[in-house]
Amino acid sequence: MVLKGAGTLICAEDEVYVNTTGNPGMALGGMGDVLSGIIGSLLAQKYSLLEAAKLGVYLHGLAALITRLL
Repeated sequence: MVLKGAGTLICAEDEVYVNTTGNPGMALGGMGDVLSGIIGSLLAQKYSLLEAAKLGVYLHGLAALITRLL
């Protein structure tokens, strides 16, 4: 399960991961759809569900940080 927020949480069976990449500009409609698409594309490339969630959340936040610098 992925819970978007200031620190996005990724919950596995007995583990919780916190991702801190991103910025307040991500609090827009459609950002969750983008995140779902990123995770879905990673799953299609045969990443495990946990790997896809962790990498997808990180890349989503990293993209937001990079675009803020432009």
